Amino acid sequence: VSQEGLRRGYDLHRSGAAALLSMLKEEADTALISRSSPERYQALQQELTALLQEEPYPTTETLRNLDRQFISEQLSPGGSADLLAATYFLYAGENSDKQQLER
Repeated sequence: VSQEGLRRGYDLHRSGAAALLSMLKEEADTALISRSSPERYQALQQELTALLQEEPYPTTETLRNLDRQFISEQLSPGGSADLLAATYFLYAGENSDKQQLER
């Protein structure tokens, strides 16, 4: 998702946010489940599915609203955020090599 977003011209922040939401939608985030419940997590996955169908690369305003919702419900997607951090790490490594070759 993040690489596709970058190819489509979205910045790293928006592409990464879409990747994070996709991970939450597709895979079980045990950190989030432990801070809420399996039922709330299933409902969240349905909400994210609908959101991403309407807006595959959510705007900053949409992300801010989602952030407020997560804060108000004390939801913390720690497991998925760790995976996103690894994605950024790999992206930086791949792109630093390309920048080195261009010099």
